[in-house]
Amino acid sequence: MGVDAPAHPKPAAAQPLAQLHPDEGSYLEHLAPGTNLACEVGVHARTISLIALGLGLSACDPVLDARRAALGPETPGVHKGPLHRAGEPCLVCHRDGGEGLTFSVAGTLYRDPSALVPVANAVVSMLDAAHEQKTVTTNCVGNFYIEARRWSPTLPMWASVRLGAVSIDMESAIHLTGDCASCHGDPVGPASAGHVFLTEDPAIIPTIPIPSTARCDDD
Repeated sequence: MGVDAPAHPKPAAAQPLAQLHPDEGSYLEHLAPGTNLACEVGVHARTISLIALGLGLSACDPVLDARRAALGPETPGVHKGPLHRAGEPCLVCHRDGGEGLTFSVAGTLYRDPSALVPVANAVVSMLDAAHEQKTVTTNCVGNFYIEARRWSPTLPMWASVRLGAVSIDMESAIHLTGDCASCHGDPVGPASAGHVFLTEDPAIIPTIPIPSTARCDDD
């Protein structure tokens, strides 16, 4: 799951792991799909009623908005929810001022480093610098997440994954973000360790169950 040595010693766990007045009345009609309205009106509108719009300009982040646009459309047949956008950087959208729930930690677990075979029912454990530990279980597409209202970890943070007797620890501490795919993406390179995986042992890989997406629970 990582390639670098831990930068800090791992702490011991206590337990095992609107109203808008633009120049032209038709202004909103000409916005491109996916436009961040908070950013757009902040730049172009003469007057903004934040109460009427229910928006704050703090939600405007051009860098994140560009990353969101780069993700492209949803996968056909997969609606927005726990099963969508597997392997993508979740916190691009699931952030303060973003779309949907706000996550503090999120990612996707795959079987091995060579194939995008998801792992279901694996336990992802996280331990932060304040000695708080949280666990979450992967769903049938390998996705996992923790809502920020449930836990906001104090970085750095350490992570491990377990499925039955098979487990793996992340080799380096997480210092920047709980958005796993922001660092763990394909292909492997100077800026990425590759996708998150459970094992690279050729004797174990065939024993990892392949989940049936036809019986996924989307709740």
